[in-house]
Amino acid sequence: FLREGKMNRKNDVRRQLSRVIKELNLTDDIFFGKVAEEKDACEEMLRAITEEEGLQLKTVEPQKFIRNCGSRSVCIDVLCTATDGRIFGIEMQKSDRDHHLKRVRYEASNIDTLMTEKGVEFGQVPDVCMVYITNFDLFRRGCALYHVDHMIRESAVIVDNGSHEIYFNIHASDGTLAAKLGEYMRKTEGVCPEFPAISARVNYLKMQNK
Repeated sequence: FLREGKMNRKNDVRRQLSRVIKELNLTDDIFFGKVAEEKDACEEMLRAITEEEGLQLKTVEPQKFIRNCGSRSVCIDVLCTATDGRIFGIEMQKSDRDHHLKRVRYEASNIDTLMTEKGVEFGQVPDVCMVYITNFDLFRRGCALYHVDHMIRESAVIVDNGSHEIYFNIHASDGTLAAKLGEYMRKTEGVCPEFPAISARVNYLKMQNK
């Protein structure tokens, strides 16, 4: 009887876990990180957001914690290194209760410090692109993608210092591939022909806990 009771409790826990996972979508940090840790899925996501079909990743690190002694530490949802040396910091932001622009600035500066060894000349500091995914339209312009650049105010010339910011609004419906990705991220169910690696990873994670 004791053994049967333990088995019933385990089955109850398994069923509860299955229900919780089924309700999760890609706007939830934990589930987002589990999907993005699969390199093919993360590449597919970044290709849609950066609009670079040939983007390839060398490493993917979910929940990358950057500890700072004497100052605020940060945890990047996903930290990626591309094969061309660029660094991508990906953040999923579900709640609109933060100073998002300063958060991105602080996280990018921490990535700069983490990825640059002592004694390296500034010309060798890797390019860093922060990808900030929001469950709301931060700039309220109806676009899926917002690219924030450094610019000379007097001439409107873009200045490339190797720091880039892309804000991805998953609620846009502007017909872009990124908007289609946003639609899938909100639903997080079924097979999506445009994003086979992401949807395969989603279905695997949800099915294995049934």
